[in-house]
Amino acid sequence: MCKLPMYNLIVFGCYALAKIGLGLIAFKDCSEDAALLDEDIQAAKKDLTKRGFKFS
Repeated sequence: MCKLPMYNLIVFGCYALAKIGLGLIAFKDCSEDAALLDEDIQAAKKDLTKRGFKFS
């Protein structure tokens, strides 16, 4: 039997896990962007409240 497809699947899985792991390790904290996003969310909530949308 040909074991090459199974080998390729295992190698691809290891590569994908390594890529995701390295991406998580190198993930940068973007506190400035988080603050800007929070401001945008608050502005959108204010606008929607003026238009009659109620938040629970």
